[in-house]
Amino acid sequence: MKTWALYGFVFLLALIMAAGGFWYWQTQSQQVAELNLQVPCDLRKAACTASDSAGHSVQFSITPTTIPLMQELTLRVQVQQLLAVQTIGVKIDGLNMYMGYQYAKLEAVDQHHYQGKLILPVCTEAHMQWQASVLINTPEQTYRAAFPFDTFRQ
Repeated sequence: MKTWALYGFVFLLALIMAAGGFWYWQTQSQQVAELNLQVPCDLRKAACTASDSAGHSVQFSITPTTIPLMQELTLRVQVQQLLAVQTIGVKIDGLNMYMGYQYAKLEAVDQHHYQGKLILPVCTEAHMQWQASVLINTPEQTYRAAFPFDTFRQ
């Protein structure tokens, strides 16, 4: 009889912990809202913009616009209609060849402008396709915008 009571207690404790974990996960996790890239977009020519129907938008640029490899790049983000931005990060992944990922946390220049530095590695491919994912965290929502670009090794 005592063994069943112990098993019942352990089961009840596990059930309470699972319910608590689920509640925490539900209240702490946020869905990621995708911002849609406005085309045409060529980061080697000008900044690109992604937005949604609610008026949230992010403009992204890389300088120098030649986007050289193994040299410091400046990443700039300008946000519109995104209030109380907590953090902005940029993750860059190779699309046509796995290169790991490069990450830069951007610092606020003012309420709407952010910038950071990053160096892209050299690849064996002469023409490399990349995607920069800009992640913007606010208290209510996380927003993501994806910006494709190319680099050319000389």
